[in-house]
Amino acid sequence: MITQLKHENQLYVHLKSLQGIIIPNRITSGYLKILNWFYIVCYDFSGKPKKFDEYTYDEKQMALYALRQLHLNNVLHNDLRCENFLVNYDNNNDKHNRIMLCDFENAVILNEKDMTKKELIAKRRKQIKKIIKLYKMKI
Repeated sequence: MITQLKHENQLYVHLKSLQGIIIPNRITSGYLKILNWFYIVCYDFSGKPKKFDEYTYDEKQMALYALRQLHLNNVLHNDLRCENFLVNYDNNNDKHNRIMLCDFENAVILNEKDMTKKELIAKRRKQIKKIIKLYKMKI
């Protein structure tokens, strides 16, 4: 558990420029050495998940934008589920304000030499574009 949380913390440090934009802000993290049993990573409230079929077209576009930002920062999430997309609503109405990604336990930071994974990102981008086209055709 400690290793997984340290890994997730490392991802949040790597994605610092995206905190508060497409990923939650990391407020604090640390190892409780006295207890020698826990590593803490705390985040501010960033929204709540909802089922993918309940997303509006704009929300789906925002989710795809968030994924693209991860990929541009050489990160693969590797655990894309509705529960890991947080929809944040404006307090004054029911319109979405932003969508954030969470749960980076399985995410991978790619290095420049790892072309196989870079090719995988390019392939996934093409798949995302196809999904968008199909969705637009249904509307």
